[in-house]
Amino acid sequence: MLRQRSAQISLALVCFLLGIMLVVQFRTHTRIIDRTLTLPANEQRTAIASLYDANQKLRQEVDDLRAQLLGYEGSLGKSELDSMVADINRLRAVNGTSEVSGPGVEVTIEGQLRADGSIAPEDAGDLVNELRDAGAEAIAVNGVRVTVNTYFARADGGLTVGGDRVIKVPYVFQAIGQPEALESTLNRPAGMISWLKGKYPGAGITIYRKTALVLPKGDHNVAFKLAKPVK
Repeated sequence: MLRQRSAQISLALVCFLLGIMLVVQFRTHTRIIDRTLTLPANEQRTAIASLYDANQKLRQEVDDLRAQLLGYEGSLGKSELDSMVADINRLRAVNGTSEVSGPGVEVTIEGQLRADGSIAPEDAGDLVNELRDAGAEAIAVNGVRVTVNTYFARADGGLTVGGDRVIKVPYVFQAIGQPEALESTLNRPAGMISWLKGKYPGAGITIYRKTALVLPKGDHNVAFKLAKPVK
């Protein structure tokens, strides 16, 4: 924002100086012409030649200023466009409407869990929240993108993600973020992995660091009905 304001101020200043220069030069040349008409014929020729040279220099200065003005306008437009594109891409990543890639971790939960073979939905949600707290920028579970309005619920032998997608063992949580930070947070004493191992002693839980994960876009867009941007 500060850079854009600086560019706008520079652009306005160039326009102002260009206008001042043109007005001053016009008035100066008008006075010169008036005085030239009162001179003898031979002196008039010399004065007119000097005036022609001055006009040529003025035209060159005007052309140079116009080129600078176009440069400022082009730079400012590109800066604003790049900023808008970056904001749109960030928004698409947050609401899950675009595929994303990057390093992170993959947490696999398998083996004997509850009687029906599933993990409790609140535990899946807590694991997702733990990943977010550790700095995860994007998360998917069994190939289903988790966004700000994704929730887990019980299903026949599994979980539903977002209300309609059913996932079952093995559960694979993928999170894009700083791998070391994510793994360290999950493995800390009394952390989420320790809690899950205590609650599901028959489960096998593994964490893998990944240099490149690709998470799909979500099935549903985030729709705001009441919340509106503040102007």
